[in-house]
Amino acid sequence: MRYKEGINTTQPFRKIFMTYIYAELNAMLAMDAEPSPLLSSSLTVTRLNGVPLVSEITVATFNFYDNGAGHKVKWSSGRYSMNVQLFTQTTPFTPSKALADWKGTIQLHDPGFWHNNVEAKHQQGIIDKATYDRLTGMCQATYRDESKVHPLIGTFVDKNSGTNYSWPFYARFWTDATSGDPAFELVMDEAMPVICIWQDVKTSPDKHLPILRGKFNPHGLWVSKGFKK
Repeated sequence: MRYKEGINTTQPFRKIFMTYIYAELNAMLAMDAEPSPLLSSSLTVTRLNGVPLVSEITVATFNFYDNGAGHKVKWSSGRYSMNVQLFTQTTPFTPSKALADWKGTIQLHDPGFWHNNVEAKHQQGIIDKATYDRLTGMCQATYRDESKVHPLIGTFVDKNSGTNYSWPFYARFWTDATSGDPAFELVMDEAMPVICIWQDVKTSPDKHLPILRGKFNPHGLWVSKGFKK
C-alpha cells in the first residue's frame, strides 16, 4: 500500500491539475475524518479471544520494550512491543499476572509494515472487508497525523490456547509532537483513554526489562505491594 500520491508529469495540464485536487481531497478526508474507534454494527464483538470489554476494565498495566536496533523485525517479533495486562476486579487489589483477566504482548510495527500484513490477511480471506477498510482508514490517518511522531501500530494476539489474533482490535504507540511524551492507545470494542504518563525503568545488564512502565487506574483500585492499612 502506498501512502503518498504521485502525479505523472507527462499528463496534460488539466489532467495533472485534477489528479492533484483529487489526491489532496483524499488526504484531507483521511485526516479530518479518522474512523471512529467504535466498531461498526457488522463488527460487533463481545470479549473477542477473551479480551474484556472496555467498560469492564478497571485496571491495566503496560510495559514497553525496545529489543534494539539490531533486532530482526518480523510480524511475530517487532523491535518494539507492549506487554499488556487487563483486570476487571471491582475491589482494591494488587495487580499480578495470575489475576489478569487478559494478558498478552502486542508487537508494535511501522504503519506501512503493519498494513502490508493486514492487506495480505485480507486477500487470504482472514480479515473481512469491513474490518480491512476500517483498519486501512485508521492506518492512513495515523500516518498523516503530524501530531503523532514515529507512530507504531499493533494487533492483539492471544497465546493462551494456540495463537489467535483479534483483527478488529489494535494498539497505537507514538510520541506527542508538542509535549514529546510517549502515548499509547488500545482500541477494542471502543477506545480506552490514551495512556500518556509513564515511568522510566532502570536498566540491568543481565535482565531484559521494559524501558517504560504505565498503568490505567481510574478508580484507585491498585494496591501496591507491601501496602498496609
